[in-house]
Amino acid sequence: MILRARIYNNKHVYRDIYIDPFINLHTLTSYVVESFSFNFDHCYGFFKSPDVFGNSKDKTHYELFYNIDQDVEEGCESVARTLVSDIYTKNTDKW
Repeated sequence: MILRARIYNNKHVYRDIYIDPFINLHTLTSYVVESFSFNFDHCYGFFKSPDVFGNSKDKTHYELFYNIDQDVEEGCESVARTLVSDIYTKNTDKW
C-alpha cells in the first residue's frame, strides 16, 4: 500500500510511503515522522479529513492520548490496536 503524507496547508510538501496495510497506526506515524526527518516527540491523532481538528460528521478518531491513559473525547480509539487497513478502506480515504 502506498500512502501520501502531506504537511497540513502545504500541498507541495509530501511523502509517498510504501507500507504494509497490517501495521498499526502508531507504526505508521513513526514512518511518516521519519520520512520528514522530524522528531517523534509529540502526541498525535488521526481525524477524518478534510477536518484536521476532528469536527467532521464522523466522530470516530484515533489518538495517542487513548494509549497513554489520558482523558479522551467520545469516539476516540487506540492507535496501537488499530490497523492501517481498518481506516484506509478505499483509495480515496483521507485522514
